[in-house]
Amino acid sequence: MTPEGGVYLNEASPWTENWKEAWWGESYERLSEIKKKYDPEGIFSCWKCIGFEEQSTERRFECFAGLGMC
Repeated sequence: MTPEGGVYLNEASPWTENWKEAWWGESYERLSEIKKKYDPEGIFSCWKCIGFEEQSTERRFECFAGLGMC
């Protein structure tokens, strides 16, 4: 990322049911193990990424919970 650049996150629907299966499939469990190994404190986390566990009570995800996305 640069001062004049931009960042592309994704265009996944926030209302996708069974998002782990739909977005990550069979790879989710293995990716989750890798994430726990290299990021045990959960520093690198985002909404519905590997390791996200419906954390609607966590302040940074409140806006999603309010929209019925958690």
